[in-house]
Amino acid sequence: SAEQYQYQYYHSKRYRSRKEALQFGTKNKDAGAQQLILDGLNDPFWSLRALAIEKASKLTDVNKTVGLERIETLAKNDTNSSVRAAALNFLVSNGQKDKVAQLLVNRIDEDRSYKVVGTALKQLGKTNPSIALEKARVLEKETASSMMNGIAQLYGAYADSTVFGWFKEAIQSGKIQGFDEVGMLGSYTYWLSRQQPDLIVNGLAIYSHVQAQGGMYAKMFVNQNFAFLSKQCETKLAEVQQEIAAHEKNGNALYADQSRKRLKEWQQVQGLLEQLK
Repeated sequence: SAEQYQYQYYHSKRYRSRKEALQFGTKNKDAGAQQLILDGLNDPFWSLRALAIEKASKLTDVNKTVGLERIETLAKNDTNSSVRAAALNFLVSNGQKDKVAQLLVNRIDEDRSYKVVGTALKQLGKTNPSIALEKARVLEKETASSMMNGIAQLYGAYADSTVFGWFKEAIQSGKIQGFDEVGMLGSYTYWLSRQQPDLIVNGLAIYSHVQAQGGMYAKMFVNQNFAFLSKQCETKLAEVQQEIAAHEKNGNALYADQSRKRLKEWQQVQGLLEQLK
Protein backbone atom coordinates (compact mmCIF):
# COMPACT_ATOMS: atom_id res chain seq x y z
CA SER A 1 0.00 0.00 0.00
CA ALA A 2 1.01 3.65 -0.23
CA GLU A 3 1.44 3.71 3.55
CA GLN A 4 3.88 0.80 3.38
CA TYR A 5 5.94 2.53 0.72
CA GLN A 6 5.98 5.68 2.82
CA TYR A 7 7.22 3.66 5.80
CA GLN A 8 9.84 2.06 3.56
CA TYR A 9 11.21 5.45 2.49
CA TYR A 10 11.86 6.60 6.03
CA HIS A 11 13.21 3.30 7.40
CA SER A 12 15.30 1.86 4.59
CA LYS A 13 18.94 2.82 4.05
CA ARG A 14 19.16 1.33 0.56
CA TYR A 15 18.96 3.71 -2.37
CA ARG A 16 16.92 1.37 -4.57
CA SER A 17 14.33 0.75 -1.85
CA ARG A 18 13.97 4.45 -1.15
CA LYS A 19 13.64 5.25 -4.84
CA GLU A 20 10.89 2.66 -5.18
CA ALA A 21 9.19 4.10 -2.10
CA LEU A 22 9.27 7.62 -3.55
CA GLN A 23 7.84 6.37 -6.84
CA PHE A 24 4.96 4.36 -5.41
CA GLY A 25 4.36 6.10 -2.08
CA THR A 26 3.26 9.28 -3.84
CA LYS A 27 0.55 7.87 -6.11
CA ASN A 28 -2.24 9.62 -4.24
CA LYS A 29 -2.44 13.04 -2.62
CA ASP A 30 -2.92 12.09 1.03
CA ALA A 31 -0.96 13.77 3.81
CA GLY A 32 1.67 11.03 3.87
CA ALA A 33 2.34 11.32 0.15
CA GLN A 34 2.53 15.09 0.34
CA GLN A 35 5.08 14.96 3.14
CA LEU A 36 7.06 12.30 1.33
CA ILE A 37 7.44 14.56 -1.72
CA LEU A 38 8.53 17.50 0.43
CA ASP A 39 11.07 15.36 2.28
CA GLY A 40 12.26 13.88 -1.00
CA LEU A 41 13.24 17.37 -2.12
CA ASN A 42 15.84 17.32 0.67
CA ASP A 43 17.03 13.76 0.08
CA PRO A 44 20.82 13.26 0.31
CA PHE A 45 20.81 11.42 -3.05
CA TRP A 46 20.71 13.85 -5.98
CA SER A 47 18.68 11.52 -8.20
CA LEU A 48 16.01 11.18 -5.51
CA ARG A 49 15.80 14.95 -5.22
CA ALA A 50 15.30 15.07 -9.00
CA LEU A 51 12.59 12.39 -8.71
CA ALA A 52 10.87 14.36 -5.95
CA ILE A 53 10.84 17.42 -8.23
CA GLU A 54 9.08 15.28 -10.81
CA LYS A 55 6.46 14.29 -8.24
CA ALA A 56 5.99 17.83 -6.90
CA SER A 57 3.18 18.57 -9.38
CA LYS A 58 0.99 16.52 -7.00
CA LEU A 59 1.50 18.99 -4.14
CA THR A 60 -1.60 20.96 -3.12
CA ASP A 61 -2.46 24.06 -1.09
CA VAL A 62 0.19 25.01 1.50
CA ASN A 63 2.35 22.06 0.50
CA LYS A 64 2.50 23.39 -3.05
CA THR A 65 3.71 26.77 -1.79
CA VAL A 66 6.35 25.15 0.39
CA GLY A 67 7.39 22.85 -2.44
CA LEU A 68 7.81 25.69 -4.94
CA GLU A 69 10.00 27.58 -2.48
CA ARG A 70 12.19 24.52 -1.95
CA ILE A 71 12.46 23.84 -5.67
CA GLU A 72 13.45 27.44 -6.32
CA THR A 73 16.22 27.00 -3.74
CA LEU A 74 17.31 23.79 -5.48
CA ALA A 75 17.42 25.62 -8.82
CA LYS A 76 19.85 28.13 -7.36
CA ASN A 77 21.90 26.17 -4.86
CA ASP A 78 21.76 22.41 -5.37
CA THR A 79 25.21 20.87 -5.71
CA ASN A 80 24.12 18.72 -8.67
CA SER A 81 23.57 20.33 -12.07
CA SER A 82 20.92 17.77 -13.10
CA VAL A 83 18.83 18.72 -10.07
CA ARG A 84 19.20 22.43 -10.82
CA ALA A 85 18.14 21.84 -14.42
CA ALA A 86 15.17 19.69 -13.35
CA ALA A 87 14.13 22.40 -10.90
CA LEU A 88 14.15 25.03 -13.64
CA ASN A 89 12.05 22.87 -15.94
CA PHE A 90 9.52 22.29 -13.17
CA LEU A 91 9.30 25.97 -12.22
CA VAL A 92 8.67 27.00 -15.84
CA SER A 93 5.54 24.84 -15.86
CA ASN A 94 4.38 25.47 -12.30
CA GLY A 95 5.84 28.72 -10.96
CA GLN A 96 4.93 32.39 -11.31
CA LYS A 97 5.91 33.52 -14.81
CA ASP A 98 7.60 36.82 -13.91
CA LYS A 99 9.51 35.32 -11.03
CA VAL A 100 10.61 32.33 -13.09
CA ALA A 101 11.75 34.57 -15.98
CA GLN A 102 14.02 36.46 -13.59
CA LEU A 103 15.36 33.19 -12.24
CA LEU A 104 16.15 31.92 -15.74
CA VAL A 105 18.11 35.07 -16.55
CA ASN A 106 19.90 34.76 -13.21
CA ARG A 107 20.92 31.15 -13.93
CA ILE A 108 22.20 32.06 -17.41
CA ASP A 109 24.36 34.79 -15.90
CA GLU A 110 25.57 32.99 -12.79
CA ASP A 111 25.40 29.19 -13.09
CA ARG A 112 28.65 27.47 -14.02
CA SER A 113 27.03 24.37 -15.47
CA TYR A 114 26.58 24.27 -19.24
CA LYS A 115 23.63 21.94 -18.73
CA VAL A 116 21.84 24.39 -16.46
CA VAL A 117 22.60 27.40 -18.66
CA GLY A 118 21.43 25.48 -21.73
CA THR A 119 18.21 24.52 -19.97
CA ALA A 120 17.64 28.11 -18.87
CA LEU A 121 18.23 29.39 -22.41
CA LYS A 122 15.80 26.90 -23.89
CA GLN A 123 13.08 27.70 -21.36
CA LEU A 124 13.60 31.46 -21.57
CA GLY A 125 13.28 31.19 -25.34
CA LYS A 126 9.73 29.87 -24.92
CA THR A 127 8.62 32.89 -22.89
CA ASN A 128 10.93 35.72 -23.93
CA PRO A 129 12.93 34.78 -27.05
CA SER A 130 14.38 38.27 -27.54
CA ILE A 131 16.12 38.24 -24.15
CA ALA A 132 17.17 34.61 -24.62
CA LEU A 133 18.75 35.44 -27.99
CA GLU A 134 20.54 38.39 -26.44
CA LYS A 135 21.98 36.14 -23.74
CA ALA A 136 22.95 33.48 -26.28
CA ARG A 137 24.97 35.96 -28.32
CA VAL A 138 27.26 36.48 -25.33
CA LEU A 139 27.78 32.72 -25.03
CA GLU A 140 28.56 32.00 -28.69
CA LYS A 141 32.28 31.47 -28.03
CA GLU A 142 31.64 28.67 -25.54
CA THR A 143 32.98 25.38 -26.91
CA ALA A 144 31.33 22.83 -24.62
CA SER A 145 29.11 20.50 -26.65
CA SER A 146 26.09 20.82 -24.32
CA MET A 147 26.31 24.61 -24.34
CA MET A 148 26.60 24.79 -28.11
CA ASN A 149 23.59 22.51 -28.47
CA GLY A 150 21.58 24.69 -26.10
CA ILE A 151 22.37 27.74 -28.22
CA ALA A 152 21.58 25.78 -31.40
CA GLN A 153 18.14 24.77 -30.13
CA LEU A 154 17.34 28.39 -29.32
CA TYR A 155 18.64 29.67 -32.65
CA GLY A 156 16.86 26.91 -34.52
CA ALA A 157 13.51 28.07 -33.23
CA TYR A 158 13.91 31.85 -33.01
CA ALA A 159 17.05 33.31 -34.62
CA ASP A 160 17.15 35.14 -37.95
CA SER A 161 19.58 34.78 -40.86
CA THR A 162 22.44 36.47 -39.00
CA VAL A 163 23.38 33.29 -37.11
CA PHE A 164 24.32 31.36 -40.25
CA GLY A 165 28.02 31.95 -39.61
CA TRP A 166 27.75 30.61 -36.07
CA PHE A 167 25.98 27.44 -37.24
CA LYS A 168 28.56 26.91 -39.99
CA GLU A 169 31.47 27.25 -37.59
CA ALA A 170 29.83 25.10 -34.90
CA ILE A 171 29.06 22.22 -37.27
CA GLN A 172 32.36 22.30 -39.14
CA SER A 173 34.57 22.82 -36.07
CA GLY A 174 34.63 19.14 -35.12
CA LYS A 175 33.96 20.08 -31.49
CA ILE A 176 30.57 18.36 -31.42
CA GLN A 177 30.45 14.60 -31.72
CA GLY A 178 28.16 11.61 -31.24
CA PHE A 179 24.47 12.24 -30.70
CA ASP A 180 25.20 15.88 -29.83
CA GLU A 181 26.14 16.31 -33.49
CA VAL A 182 22.77 14.87 -34.48
CA GLY A 183 21.03 17.40 -32.24
CA MET A 184 23.06 20.27 -33.67
CA LEU A 185 22.24 19.18 -37.22
CA GLY A 186 18.54 18.98 -36.40
CA SER A 187 18.54 22.50 -34.92
CA TYR A 188 20.37 23.79 -37.98
CA THR A 189 17.86 22.13 -40.32
CA TYR A 190 14.90 23.62 -38.47
CA TRP A 191 16.55 27.05 -38.59
CA LEU A 192 17.41 26.69 -42.29
CA SER A 193 13.82 25.70 -43.11
CA ARG A 194 12.69 29.13 -41.88
CA GLN A 195 15.07 31.07 -44.16
CA GLN A 196 14.73 32.49 -47.66
CA PRO A 197 15.55 30.31 -50.72
CA ASP A 198 18.93 31.94 -51.45
CA LEU A 199 20.21 31.23 -47.93
CA ILE A 200 18.87 27.67 -48.05
CA VAL A 201 20.80 27.09 -51.28
CA ASN A 202 24.02 28.37 -49.66
CA GLY A 203 23.31 26.45 -46.48
CA LEU A 204 23.04 23.06 -48.16
CA ALA A 205 26.84 22.89 -48.45
CA ILE A 206 27.03 22.18 -44.73
CA TYR A 207 25.33 18.82 -45.28
CA SER A 208 28.01 17.90 -47.80
CA HIS A 209 30.59 18.63 -45.12
CA VAL A 210 28.75 16.39 -42.65
CA GLN A 211 28.48 13.59 -45.20
CA ALA A 212 32.22 13.83 -45.87
CA GLN A 213 33.66 14.54 -42.43
CA GLY A 214 30.87 14.21 -39.87
CA GLY A 215 30.50 11.50 -37.26
CA MET A 216 28.79 8.18 -37.89
CA TYR A 217 25.52 9.15 -36.21
CA ALA A 218 25.28 12.53 -37.97
CA LYS A 219 25.81 10.88 -41.35
CA MET A 220 22.99 8.46 -40.60
CA PHE A 221 20.55 11.34 -40.09
CA VAL A 222 21.48 13.58 -43.03
CA ASN A 223 18.78 12.09 -45.28
CA GLN A 224 16.20 12.57 -42.55
CA ASN A 225 17.12 16.25 -42.44
CA PHE A 226 16.82 16.46 -46.23
CA ALA A 227 13.36 14.90 -45.99
CA PHE A 228 12.29 17.57 -43.49
CA LEU A 229 13.60 20.36 -45.71
CA SER A 230 11.86 18.83 -48.75
CA LYS A 231 8.55 18.74 -46.91
CA GLN A 232 8.92 22.37 -45.86
CA CYS A 233 9.83 23.28 -49.44
CA GLU A 234 6.70 21.55 -50.75
CA THR A 235 4.62 23.57 -48.30
CA LYS A 236 6.23 26.81 -49.49
CA LEU A 237 5.64 25.88 -53.14
CA ALA A 238 1.97 25.22 -52.47
CA GLU A 239 1.63 28.56 -50.63
CA VAL A 240 3.24 30.51 -53.48
CA GLN A 241 1.10 28.75 -56.06
CA GLN A 242 -1.99 29.76 -54.10
CA GLU A 243 -0.69 33.35 -54.01
CA ILE A 244 -0.25 33.36 -57.80
CA ALA A 245 -3.77 32.04 -58.33
CA ALA A 246 -5.21 34.68 -55.98
CA HIS A 247 -3.30 37.52 -57.67
CA GLU A 248 -4.37 36.36 -61.12
CA LYS A 249 -7.97 36.14 -59.99
CA ASN A 250 -7.81 39.70 -58.66
CA GLY A 251 -6.01 41.00 -61.74
CA ASN A 252 -2.82 41.90 -59.86
CA ALA A 253 -0.31 41.15 -62.62
CA LEU A 254 2.67 42.76 -60.84
CA TYR A 255 2.15 40.77 -57.63
CA ALA A 256 1.59 37.61 -59.66
CA ASP A 257 4.95 38.11 -61.43
CA GLN A 258 6.69 38.64 -58.08
CA SER A 259 5.17 35.43 -56.78
CA ARG A 260 6.26 33.54 -59.91
CA LYS A 261 9.82 34.68 -59.26
CA ARG A 262 9.60 33.32 -55.72
CA LEU A 263 8.11 30.10 -57.11
CA LYS A 264 11.19 29.60 -59.31
CA GLU A 265 13.46 30.17 -56.30
CA TRP A 266 11.67 27.50 -54.28
CA GLN A 267 11.68 25.15 -57.27
CA GLN A 268 15.46 25.58 -57.41
CA VAL A 269 15.70 24.61 -53.74
CA GLN A 270 13.52 21.59 -54.36
CA GLY A 271 15.68 20.51 -57.31
CA LEU A 272 18.89 20.75 -55.27
CA LEU A 273 17.38 18.72 -52.46
CA GLU A 274 16.39 16.01 -54.92
CA GLN A 275 19.96 15.88 -56.23
CA LEU A 276 21.44 15.60 -52.72
CA LYS A 277 19.18 12.76 -51.55
